[in-house]
Amino acid sequence: MNKIVISLISCMLIACTGKPKSFYITDEDFKESIKLHRSANIDVFGNIKKFCVVDSFLLVNLSQDESIFCLYNTNSLSMIKSWGNIGRAGNEYLFPIVIKYDDDRFVIWEKSYKRMEFYNVHNLDNTDIVETKEITDMPNLVSHAGDNIFVYERLYPREISLFRWHLGEDPLMITTLKDYATLFKDSNVYAGFLETDENRDRIVYAFQFIDGFDILDMNGDLIKKVRRKNSPGPSLNHNGGIDGFVSNTYCFGLQKGKNSFFLYRVGFSGTEWIEDMKRVTYLEEFDWDGNPLRRYELPMIISGFECMRDGRFIIQDNTSEDATLQIFVKSI
Repeated sequence: MNKIVISLISCMLIACTGKPKSFYITDEDFKESIKLHRSANIDVFGNIKKFCVVDSFLLVNLSQDESIFCLYNTNSLSMIKSWGNIGRAGNEYLFPIVIKYDDDRFVIWEKSYKRMEFYNVHNLDNTDIVETKEITDMPNLVSHAGDNIFVYERLYPREISLFRWHLGEDPLMITTLKDYATLFKDSNVYAGFLETDENRDRIVYAFQFIDGFDILDMNGDLIKKVRRKNSPGPSLNHNGGIDGFVSNTYCFGLQKGKNSFFLYRVGFSGTEWIEDMKRVTYLEEFDWDGNPLRRYELPMIISGFECMRDGRFIIQDNTSEDATLQIFVKSI
């Protein structure tokens, strides 16, 4: 065989073996399917922007001018403390981000004033404050990966960039999701949700309108693409942006657990949402290599969720007439 032909074949084989392939799954690949039912309510008054669970405590960030943070005990269902005002004074907030830090601590990151406040749920009066002057971006999504390492998303109209940031050091851009930028001129078409685990060297980016997620290492290198078989892709409007009424929302939330991560799968278009919110949806559990584990069935479309260490889930149901935040448990 001609040496040039052999060389070309070798290059093609190297290229094929070096590029991560898509891994396709179906509903049948989940080992268990578990129904969830509502067991309790958490009385929260106000519009919820964000919430997170630390130990047996729930921190809620509300959209209002006063008492914008509330901490609840998820066992007694009672509020422990509320604090914080919207404003421009040194002890006030403009654009705070709530981040789970570890098993005992959460962070309130005030981007505008470049400060991070570290709270221990067992000692709320002792707060550590760290300056974050090295950040000039306005991050969209933020995940604590461990050991003061954060990964955040910067969302531009035509580009999504992920950064790895060690607190106190300059952030490092690790990827721009360029494969998707070449396919879609509007980044909202492939925007999604972010979670990380530094110990497992994993970043998960799950897409809202593309049926699946990508797994990357902490350097931003693609490890695996996980996709659902035979799912339609996003529908675009005449400007190349997402047509939310026609396109299916596949993922509408991503949270990490102790040894796995949970993806909230909807599977309905915007038009179907408007017609009826009482549709069956799922919390899907995967290991950090993207292998399906379990599906937890919910009787409605939800706006957010958090997984607790004891196996319960806190669900945000904006359509509820009696309680926006609810606790769901496994059906017996």
